[in-house]
Amino acid sequence: MTGARAGEFLSNLLRVLYAAARWVRSRSAAHLGKMSQVKFVPP
Repeated sequence: MTGARAGEFLSNLLRVLYAAARWVRSRSAAHLGKMSQVKFVPP
């Protein structure tokens, strides 16, 4: 795998992880309301 392809792969992977983290945070907030304490906050 070339450097450019590796970089593109990592970029896509980070994008997916970021979207998943936001989804989890939104679900956690919806379930727990204001009392929710989300430990992982994506950048």
